[in-house]
Amino acid sequence: MAMNIARKELENFKQLLLKKNVNMEFYEEVVKYIAEKGTSKEFGAREIIRVINSELKPVLVDEILFGRLSNGGRCKIHFTNGKFQLGDNL
Repeated sequence: MAMNIARKELENFKQLLLKKNVNMEFYEEVVKYIAEKGTSKEFGAREIIRVINSELKPVLVDEILFGRLSNGGRCKIHFTNGKFQLGDNL
């Protein structure tokens, strides 16, 4: 269930990025990490959005504002060595 919620929230984020002409794709390990980190017995899956906002969005913000995605483009997000990384443009 948490995987489905994480995937849905990532798709929502992807739709927001499309308004900036950025097409984001993501590997399954991204969904898995967000689902695991954003789920707890106490709060359920409520923390999934916080994980996206605090860990994933910062990876993209600088690239969208000042970097290779400033004019739009395509990217693929992966999760390696304990952090999100922006792959080469597709």
